[in-house]
Amino acid sequence: MKRSFLWALVLALTCIGYAHAQTSITGKVTDAKSGEPVPFASVVVKGTTIGVTTDEGGNYAISVPASATTLIFSEVGHSELQVDINGRTVINVAMEPGANELDEVVVMGYTTVKKSAITGSVSVVGAAKIENKPIATLDQALQGNVPGLLSSSGSGQPGADSRVIIRGLGSINAGTDPLYVVDGVPITIGNMSANQGEGYSSPFSAMANLNPNDIESVNVLKDASATSIYGSRAANGVILISTKKGKIGKPQFTVNVQGGLSSRARKFEMLNRDQYIELTTETYRNSGWSEQRIENDFNRFDKDASGNFYDTNWMDDYAYRSNAKTYSADVSVSGGTEETRYFMSISNYHQDAVMRWGELDRKSARVNLSHNAKWINFGINSTYSYTYNNMPSTTSSYYINPAAAAQNLSPLERPFNDDGSYKDYLIGNGGINFVQANDLNKNSSSTDRLIANAYAELVLFKDLRLKTDWGIDYTWLLEDEWADLRADGSSQKDKGRAYRTNQRARRWTVANTLNYNKTIANDHNLHVMAGQEAEEYKTDWVQAAKEGYPSHVLTEVSTGSNVYTAGGNKSLYTLASYFGQLNYNYQNKYYFGASVRYDGSSKFGVSHRWAAFWSVSAAWDIAKEGFMSSLPVFNQLKLRTSYGTSGNSDIGYYNSYGLYSYGSYNGKNASYPSQVSNPNLTWESQAMFDIGIDFQLLDRRIGGSIDYYNRQTSDLLLDVPLSYTTGFSSQMKNIGKVQNTGIEISINAEPLRLKNFVWRVDAIWSMNRNKVKALTGAGPDEYVTYLTSGGTETRYRIRVGEDMQQYWLVRYAGVNPADGAQMWYDRNGDIVFTRSYDNHATNGIGSAAPKWQGSLTNTFSAYGFDLSVFLFFNYGNKVFDNSSYFTQHDGSRSDQNEQVSQMNRWQKPGDISVNPRRHTGQSTQVSTRFLYDGSYIRLRNATLGYNFPKSIVEKIKLSNLRVFVQAHNLFTITKFPGNDPEYSYTGENFYQYPASKTWLAGIEVRF
Repeated sequence: MKRSFLWALVLALTCIGYAHAQTSITGKVTDAKSGEPVPFASVVVKGTTIGVTTDEGGNYAISVPASATTLIFSEVGHSELQVDINGRTVINVAMEPGANELDEVVVMGYTTVKKSAITGSVSVVGAAKIENKPIATLDQALQGNVPGLLSSSGSGQPGADSRVIIRGLGSINAGTDPLYVVDGVPITIGNMSANQGEGYSSPFSAMANLNPNDIESVNVLKDASATSIYGSRAANGVILISTKKGKIGKPQFTVNVQGGLSSRARKFEMLNRDQYIELTTETYRNSGWSEQRIENDFNRFDKDASGNFYDTNWMDDYAYRSNAKTYSADVSVSGGTEETRYFMSISNYHQDAVMRWGELDRKSARVNLSHNAKWINFGINSTYSYTYNNMPSTTSSYYINPAAAAQNLSPLERPFNDDGSYKDYLIGNGGINFVQANDLNKNSSSTDRLIANAYAELVLFKDLRLKTDWGIDYTWLLEDEWADLRADGSSQKDKGRAYRTNQRARRWTVANTLNYNKTIANDHNLHVMAGQEAEEYKTDWVQAAKEGYPSHVLTEVSTGSNVYTAGGNKSLYTLASYFGQLNYNYQNKYYFGASVRYDGSSKFGVSHRWAAFWSVSAAWDIAKEGFMSSLPVFNQLKLRTSYGTSGNSDIGYYNSYGLYSYGSYNGKNASYPSQVSNPNLTWESQAMFDIGIDFQLLDRRIGGSIDYYNRQTSDLLLDVPLSYTTGFSSQMKNIGKVQNTGIEISINAEPLRLKNFVWRVDAIWSMNRNKVKALTGAGPDEYVTYLTSGGTETRYRIRVGEDMQQYWLVRYAGVNPADGAQMWYDRNGDIVFTRSYDNHATNGIGSAAPKWQGSLTNTFSAYGFDLSVFLFFNYGNKVFDNSSYFTQHDGSRSDQNEQVSQMNRWQKPGDISVNPRRHTGQSTQVSTRFLYDGSYIRLRNATLGYNFPKSIVEKIKLSNLRVFVQAHNLFTITKFPGNDPEYSYTGENFYQYPASKTWLAGIEVRF
């Protein structure tokens, strides 16, 4: 009893002593310009994790240790402020607004720079425009948020690969993708699928492995001064992704949960039963069929118990679903001291496809740690993800592809018999029942991915630091495919076939940089960097397939009786680099920058393996000049310009080498030359000029930038045709030139900023013009003809003086009112009735590239509510709808269904119609008839949220509570008749997977 009393006394004295060691400080934080309170500002005791946030009135109260000397005040949109305590118990502060935007640090190449000191063209996309969106990949979130950047997927399938183009197409044969760098690690992008199976290729993007909610910001580098430091990998721009890092303060937990439903964003109608019977009957009569023959043809289809033909809506009832589920859950914690900071997260994202078959599920974890000491700083940024993808065939396999089969099948057909079993033959789809095939067949992939960066920085002297970075991007992809032996009409009927493909990709990078920063006489600011980098990229894949299975239950490759195929490959390339950079500014008013990089790549010929790339830039902030004092309206008026070079090495690893292929001849091993060498092959080279202006005015109520650029690509890496007498059809050479010029405009403004109401507007507009300057190949001004999948009709021809994506098509003249016949224009513009490519095909009828595009975002905040409405618009491009060859067949494919637009057809002399007289022998071959305007306006996203008042949140021991609802792809205005104009940047639509419209609700909790 006595011992318990003594322990209680000691504990009480300790608590009293601790209480006396604490000091309570209260105060109010206001805006220095308006005098209004600053809510949710962070107040932290310097050197500790002790901190609080201000309430809605800007008030705070904090208990600090007796040893505390300084409070740190910070808030997004205001400059950080450090205030000495000096024994005070009441500390009121006024924070300067807006300056934080220009003083924030932006990642640029291998270093960081204040936003106000940037001399190049850089766009910054913050976390608010990326996180909590119903998308699986980051590149989709960039659409409409970066001027000059076009993001377009070839499919609306979850996790599908997107094509990102920055400032136009700069190459014909080489890659056009930008370089992606995550926390200093260059990563692999593009379609990861290596499946060599039954046409089940799924366009699964490597970007789908990243969790967008882990991203703090994305910096898009566009001009030479920004990209040249990356040398031969930066010809198509650079996208730097910075993930979230820890911040000073006690542990801050964030839980974000959301869920919703998706359906097709746009729908178009196919013929129903009565319309199909009407048009088909008319077709047969126009073709001279007897009534008995017509009746016999229809009697091939089943009838219900009442003797009526079935009326099947294949798209709504069998191919697509209107309640595809999407849900995600993210949990993160961050915090730290001035020395050590941390951010950790785990997440699960799941998206059911709007197509009846398909899902994507991603689980990921991230750990970011950093420690700063007096003489050394070190840390690690790492993420691991596991992604499961299960999708039907939507990129090939015409009869199994639900997007194609659901449009082609007659509404008189049905997938099931009366007893519920699958029908074994469907008229008009090659006999294949796509519902049965996709129910029974399987096509899945699983991906493990690790992206990690570890660094250490030595502080050699006060102004000199040596940093080393090690990075790895490791991807392991496993694909499984099963063609079921029960699938009637399939080539695998009664056999079955199983494929398994295993692919690995490993990218190692190491970079060492020496940075010197010096301020001389308070006016001269100097930064010098020298560095070295090495990269190695390895890929390997192996595939095995067997057929002849005793049961559909046994689906492993090992259980098949006969080997169908086996194959594999290994590839490797290396890159070595040396680089340097100089940045200087005088009085933070005059800026100068220069960089140089020397790259050596194993992809090119021995005598041309090394090349140098460089840039120079300058900027002048006119607003800081004395003569501008009479115009205090300007907070920033920075004129900048740059010129420099970069390269493109995005080709095959061995294009410069003479290669042999191996196989069998007369039953014995054999080898033969398969590629002619070119020891002179080297980079495509690019030179870019940029001039722009950045401005902020009216206390930063209005800001933005305007840029003009001229991008010249020379020494194109082209497969130039060779005489077949050489034994080869082509050889890759450096020849040809392409030019891109454009204008980019970005505006942000706050038209209203009241005490309890803020209205913000963000607008982006950009245009790009592409022109081929020089080529060689099939003709004096013509390089190559792109062919359709059938290889019989041309779509485009690349010619000197024209757009690289210019169409080359027969011009359709409509329907002759006298007899319903189709008409075309010849090269002289005269109407003719015989279609001929030799006499009719011509360029100058439109391009797949848009003339301009942009976005408009309006954000409103009032009394805890916020509403954001994001519109994206695209104008002036053409889309060739290749699927119209089948869905607008004018009777030539009478077993197949058609679009409702076919009801507008010629029936009698004098009719003015879009579609010709129906006939089984009608021609629907390639012409401008199916070339459509691809312009559109889309409500990309609308979000309504509510932040609960601080008084309520604190009662339940939270720091913030937010609920929100949002709609994605709510509506689209377009003249394009197909699934979706957005997914047709390549210029051609062929039964593409449609975009999805999604409704979501979510909650975010912080404590």
